[in-house]
Amino acid sequence: MLNMLKQIWLVLVLSLIFGAALAYTDQSTKQRIAENRQQQIRELAQMATVGELVRDEKGQAQFKIELKKLELSDKTLVAYEVLPIGGKGPRVGYAVIGEGIGWDRLLVLIGLSPDLSKITGLEILESRETPGLGERIKGDEFRAQYRKSAQKPLELVKSTPTEDHQVMALTGATISSEAVTAMVNTAVGKVRKAIQSNNKN
Repeated sequence: MLNMLKQIWLVLVLSLIFGAALAYTDQSTKQRIAENRQQQIRELAQMATVGELVRDEKGQAQFKIELKKLELSDKTLVAYEVLPIGGKGPRVGYAVIGEGIGWDRLLVLIGLSPDLSKITGLEILESRETPGLGERIKGDEFRAQYRKSAQKPLELVKSTPTEDHQVMALTGATISSEAVTAMVNTAVGKVRKAIQSNNKN
């Protein structure tokens, strides 16, 4: 009986130690993941607004921009004002994150011009689309199609676009193409409305 009680106490003590260790690891990992995501957003925002990202010999990004998170009345929007390093000089543009579902969850980052009139770039922040099919949304050629006027919603077409606001779907990846186009239209429409509304106040 005494031996059994010792074993129970040993199991309880070990459980507490391992539980504390897991809690500590969980907290430190969450912070690191959040820092990595913010770094990724900044890199993609530079790609989407400036068009380039240079890395040094150690692989560290050489930033030309900094991000200032916008406080918008629409709390479903995550958007940033893109400023030159040190905040000196005119605004570079805006970066807005769009979220949706293709075959799985998708996150895109859309660059907008300072006057919100043009989509300056599209970057894929997170994608779990089918390799070889839906994952082709990450390709430069597909994403470059979105560098267009933001004055009118984009239209997805299955053949060569005949109008400026049209984007050609990827063959075999129509669902992913539709999801990206819908996310861009929704995010751009909402952020333009929210920023213009904030500027009036």
